[in-house]
Amino acid sequence: MKLGIRRSNDIGAEGTINEYQVPIKGFLLRGHHLKGIYIEDGLLPVDEDLPRDVNEDIIRGSVKKILLVREVIKGSLRLIEAYINDDGRRWLVHRAPVTSREGK
Repeated sequence: MKLGIRRSNDIGAEGTINEYQVPIKGFLLRGHHLKGIYIEDGLLPVDEDLPRDVNEDIIRGSVKKILLVREVIKGSLRLIEAYINDDGRRWLVHRAPVTSREGK
């Protein structure tokens, strides 16, 4: 996945938040509800239920086609969060811990 670092913010001495912008290729809808987001490397599942007006904006095509991805690092904890933007509002659509592959 081609990601460009938009900015990096320190969270005190313990952690960092890195933010990336990823182009959205399309949306997977089921019954007027967002179920997935197509990006360059595949399909990102949507874990969160969005408000009805946000789903309607997606159907109408008025949601920005940029996914904001945040990598939150606090000590040994790493978490990935993905958000979409709708009319100046940011909505969480996916959150997952990042597991280390060291030693495997």
